[in-house]
Amino acid sequence: MPGYPCRICGGHHDLPEALSAGLPEPCLRIPPSERDDRIVLGDEMCKLDDRRYFLRGNVELPLPGRAVPFVWTLWVELERVHFKRALALWMRDRRTREPAYPATLASALPHYEPTTEGLDCELISQPVGVRFSARVTADHPLSREQREGVDPARARALAESLAHA
Repeated sequence: MPGYPCRICGGHHDLPEALSAGLPEPCLRIPPSERDDRIVLGDEMCKLDDRRYFLRGNVELPLPGRAVPFVWTLWVELERVHFKRALALWMRDRRTREPAYPATLASALPHYEPTTEGLDCELISQPVGVRFSARVTADHPLSREQREGVDPARARALAESLAHA
């Protein structure tokens, strides 16, 4: 994997292939002392107060000169009906025939202005065993990077700052 000399520490870093958000932003706003009672968290799903529903999705950003895209793994919020449908089809091959689920991003990715939290998106089913894909439909720098790719200078700046966060 190609790397770069870091302007922050002077070392050499590889460009990361993926970064992942920990909890959906609404869950991060819950006091830690209340989280065990209010949040049900799995590897790919999350429920808050049994009223808000989240699934993980990948936003892929093409990088010039690299065959593999950079992937943000983040949370999207869905309406209950779509969440239940996605779970009902979780282990079924026919899930790839489902239309995209309307959703909103529930992760505030670093280094994006305005925030990515709350952006309209679509959650797209993938074959069993492959995480959902998220396509940002709102007009935002993230959606432009998803369509057009990430400028190498921006990719380097993101990598440098996140390596030292």
